[in-house]
Formats: sequence, structure tokens, C-alpha cells
Amino acid sequence: MAEVFISYSQKDRALVAPIAAALEELGVDVWYDREISAGQSFGAVIRERLKEAKAILVCWSPEAIASQWVDAEADYARENGSYVPVFVVRCALMPPFNRIHTDDLSKWTGARDDPAWLKLVARLAELTGREAVAAGAAALARDNDTAKYEFARRFPDEKLARNIWATAEARLRTDFANRLAQARGALEARLSSEAPAFEAWLSDERRGIAKGPKPDPLALVEGKADGGEKALLERIDALSGALTRAKARDGELDLAKAEVARLGGELVRARAAPAPERGARSRVLMAIVAVLALALVGLVARDATAPASQAIAQMQIDLASAKRAAADAEASAAKLRTDLSASQAQLQTAIADPTRLRGTADDNAKKSSDAAAALAAANDRVAKLQSDLVASQSRAQPIIRPPDLKDFAMTPIRRSSAVLCRERRSRCG
Repeated sequence: MAEVFISYSQKDRALVAPIAAALEELGVDVWYDREISAGQSFGAVIRERLKEAKAILVCWSPEAIASQWVDAEADYARENGSYVPVFVVRCALMPPFNRIHTDDLSKWTGARDDPAWLKLVARLAELTGREAVAAGAAALARDNDTAKYEFARRFPDEKLARNIWATAEARLRTDFANRLAQARGALEARLSSEAPAFEAWLSDERRGIAKGPKPDPLALVEGKADGGEKALLERIDALSGALTRAKARDGELDLAKAEVARLGGELVRARAAPAPERGARSRVLMAIVAVLALALVGLVARDATAPASQAIAQMQIDLASAKRAAADAEASAAKLRTDLSASQAQLQTAIADPTRLRGTADDNAKKSSDAAAALAAANDRVAKLQSDLVASQSRAQPIIRPPDLKDFAMTPIRRSSAVLCRERRSRCG
């Protein structure tokens, strides 16, 4: 029973055949051959296959649009929900098919990872209820043995799984046969050389000059290494160790170069620092860079037979000394910064003192000004009082002329009388 019925125009057979073959590779039972056996009714066969199919793949092209059979088959598929349309040649569909999305396979070259192809297979797998079909297409799209083997283990009864295992077994058997033939040839060559080697060893053994153990063909078969092979293996191990140490030495060189680059950046920043600390820091950093550069030169120029660890240890000592010098320089710079801060504080104090003195002088000047203003006001008041007194005297009509101060110049007799009067008043009082 066909799972997928392919509807197409006979003129597009060359375009449809690769699609049918790819579906059959995935294990899908496809019917698309229009050739009918003798004695069969063409229409009866078509109707039977349409009823059996779970999905009807309609391959649209201008020739398919002109075909009454394709139009009728597409209409039947649309009505029963099994319609899966694709373009094998781009064209304008007529209603009602122009309202249904149609995937484009007009540019498909047979690539298993083409998104349009994978989408078509997923739709057919959904209609046919075959999960393995979509999984197989995804495995082939990944195009690696691991994905194929995983699919074959998951769906061992699928046609694609059987094909995968058959192909893999044939390839693996061929590879094994080739390797076995190569091993036999190599072993036969070595075994054929054992007989002359034994004769030479026996001759030397008679004269007492034999070197090494007796040649043993069985050791070759069992994979046992003779003394020469052991020495060769030891030499290989020694060379591997030397290579590892050389790589470690290269790593130390890279680290040292990175440190030199970092200190170069510190030197640039030091040159941009304030003048009090720029000189000391620059000299120290330049010394560090020089030490590291010399260490690099020494490390590169060392004898190749000398252990790399000695060069690395010496470089670490030099680097530690340079770092201590850098720390001392930093301490000196910190002290310079502290002294500079103290000097700046003293300068601010010296700047502040004249300001305070000017403030005191301003206060005294204000007080003097206030006192002068008060004195002027008092003088004005006295002048006003005198003016008022003069005005009062001018308005009065004196009968007796005001005594002159000269009249109060007492004679001795008058002073005695006055003294007596005061004495009398004091007694009476």
C-alpha cells in the first residue's frame, strides 16, 4: 500500500524522480509511476492509489496546471486533508490552490540539508504517522556517522537503518581487510629477516662475541620488543621530555615578554606623573625593564643543554630584585607626596594669615570711623545747644548787664567776707 501518492505531469518526470528516490531512501512507500499494466483501467488504478495514500504530494508546474488529472487529484487531496503542494517549477496557481501555501523545490539540487526539503519531509511524516521518516532525514542532513548510527540504533527496523548498517559494515570490513593485509606483509617481512639474524648470532656465539639476546620470531608475533626497540622507545621518551621542557621554556619566555610589555606601560604612565615622582619612578621602571631584557637575552642565549629550570630560576631572582627596587621607589614617591601635602598646607596657612590681619585692620578702621562719626555728632549737638542758648539770651530783656567774669576777681577782703558767710551757713545748717 502506497503511503504517499505523487501527482505530477509526465513532462516533469525528470524533476519528480529525484524527489521520489529521496523519499524511498527514507523508507517511504511512494507511488508515482503512471505506467499501467495491460488490462488495467487507468482511472480505476488512480482512484485505488488515491484512496490508499495517507498523503498526496502535488508537484506544481505550468504543465501540471494544464493537466486535468493533476487538477482533479489536487482537488481530491484538498477536500480530504491530504494535500501537500510543492513547486518543481515556479508558476501562478489558480484558485483555490493559490490560497494555500506551497513550498518551493524548484531550486532543490538533492541536498539532504536543504530547509525546504526537511520541511516537506516533516509534513509527510506527520500525515503518514512515521516519526522515523523525519528522524532519518535529520540524520542524513547532519552527514556524519555518529548521527546515522544513533538513528539506526533508535529505529532498527526501519529500511534506512538497515541500509546504514549495511553500508557501514561493508566499509568497516573493507578497511579491516586492508589493515590485516598490511600487517601480514609487515610481519612476514620481519619474520623473513629473523633467519639471517639468527645465523649471524649463532656464528658470533661460537666465537664468544655475540651481542644481545638470541633472535626470537615468536617475540615479533607476540609484540615483545627487543633491547634495540626498548632503547629506541627510551630515546623517544627522552626526546618527548625535552620537547615538553622546551615548550615550557617558550611559555616562560612569553610570560617574561608580557611582563616587559606591562612595565613598558608603567613607564609611559610614570612619565605622565607629576614632576616630584616622575624622575624616581622612571629610573626604577627603566631599570626593571633593563633587568628583564637582560634576563630574556640570557635565557635565549643559554646553552641548549642547560636545564630550562635554572634559567627560569635566575630570571625569577632578577625579577624579584627589580620588584623590590620598584617597591622602594614607590615608598620614596609616597614620602615625596606626603612632604608635598605638608608644604601645600603650610602655604595655605601663610596665605590665610594676611587675610586675617587684613580683617583685623578693617575692624579697627571701622571702629575708628564710628568713633569719628560719634565725635562729629557730639560737636554738632554742642554747637546746636550753644546756638539755642544765644537765641534764648537775645530774646530776654535783661535789666542788669550780665556780670563780667572780671567782676568775680575777688579782693582779699571780699574773699574773707565770703568765707565768713559760708562758715555761718554751715553752723546754722
